[in-house]
Amino acid sequence: MSMKERSPVKKGSCRRLLICALVFGLLAAAVYLDAWLGGPFFRLFYPKWDYLMLRAVGRIFGIFPFSVFEVLCTALGIGAVVNFVLSFKKRGGILKFLSAALAVAMGITFCFTFMWGVNHFGEDLYTRLELEPADYDAEDLFEAGAYCVRMSNDAILDLPQGEDGHVVMPDIGILAETAAEGFRPISEQHEKIFMPGIKPKPLLYSDAFSYMGFTGFYFCYTGEACANRNTYPSALPLTLCHELGHSICVASEDEANFIAFLACLENGRPEFAYSAWYMGYIWCVNSLWEIDRTAARELQALCSERFNDDIYGTNVHYEQYDGKVQETAQAANDAYLKAYQEELGVESYDAAVSYLVSWYLAGRPL
Repeated sequence: MSMKERSPVKKGSCRRLLICALVFGLLAAAVYLDAWLGGPFFRLFYPKWDYLMLRAVGRIFGIFPFSVFEVLCTALGIGAVVNFVLSFKKRGGILKFLSAALAVAMGITFCFTFMWGVNHFGEDLYTRLELEPADYDAEDLFEAGAYCVRMSNDAILDLPQGEDGHVVMPDIGILAETAAEGFRPISEQHEKIFMPGIKPKPLLYSDAFSYMGFTGFYFCYTGEACANRNTYPSALPLTLCHELGHSICVASEDEANFIAFLACLENGRPEFAYSAWYMGYIWCVNSLWEIDRTAARELQALCSERFNDDIYGTNVHYEQYDGKVQETAQAANDAYLKAYQEELGVESYDAAVSYLVSWYLAGRPL
């Protein structure tokens, strides 16, 4: 079809799409601003009613054994490409395509902000767990880390060892079946900690997520907590619990890590206990390395040979996914986290160490 033969796109359709985008954008901004100011809607709806909504959505899509959100994303991507190509067949088609893309993007932004994003403005986990934040120093950090090492040295003995010397974990599907159980005693003792109503799912596009540097993801649109199949085995149980933590409206990454740590300890299975102590040690040694490298080396020296081999295997495992793709994806993740008041950005994950040390100094309560 030549340029002269292309049928025009009605201007009214573009105008309606742009109005729709504006409305969704304003709604998203209003919900965000209300949460940021601690407004009436935020106080009424979050987190309890939001949790119930996410739980209901998660149960609906939980009937599928695969990640529905990834399927929807695939369909959306293919649809976008097809419509982009077809847009060249009409005059003004590109403008309509861009208008539609903006409307969809604003709709997705509103849904994300309303269903999940503003949970970042809720009560912190210290309040929800009735745990007092500690003003700790390097010595306290070392002691907490040493405790994690001792527990790791013991816990790893309860797990099978592969030919490479690393820990052998059950299949992700088996771990997912019992991942939520560790939340039960916590929710029973703390009314502001909810019980997950879903089971985690493995990501279909695990390789892609690995190269982007993500070990898991919570999809609020479908209420699905998903984990990367390529996650290093020793970290996998805690990763599953981390994503479940998001499903109960624990938004920030450090808090999701710590509630996952507690849930792993309360789970009752040795794989989950080891994963908790393993990650606790990593948070402590990484933080100690920033302030006292001599003390960090002393902490490393406490690791048993088998535990030390497993830690070394972690670094080797993830190095294969390093690259520009991961740098770009993590830069976007960093911007998102900072937009929702997580000032440390992607460094928030290791910031769980503050909760861990406070918990340790408080006598290791539930």
